Amino acid sequence: MQKITVAPTKGLGGILGEINRKMSKTTLSQKIIKNTIFGGTGRLWAILISLLLTPYIVSKLGIGRFGIWAIVSILIGYFGLVDFGVGTSYVKYIAEYHTKKDYQTINKIVNTGFVFYLVVGFTIILPIIFNLD
Repeated sequence: MQKITVAPTKGLGGILGEINRKMSKTTLSQKIIKNTIFGGTGRLWAILISLLLTPYIVSKLGIGRFGIWAIVSILIGYFGLVDFGVGTSYVKYIAEYHTKKDYQTINKIVNTGFVFYLVVGFTIILPIIFNLD
């Protein structure tokens, strides 16, 4: 009889550990370069898609409705600038305190975010409603 030996498999934990060890060997500048390339590629992809879809959208909506659609899109983009990156920080801190199971602090963060966006919203909407110059 022949004895058969089976090589142990790494499993998911072993594979993830190996990936983590390889990633920890990369320097900060390599990570920054890689993230910059991926970010730039994502933006370039979005620009390319919008350029390719514009003729299709114009053909389906018509010139007049496309103009309205473009103005609404621009306004939404400008309102996104009013965020000042606060939304990203909320995600970070909520995730951080969720791992600590500190739900009281999460409640404070969510309430603060709600009040912040409420104040920003009223600051933008009130002059429009009352036509203040």
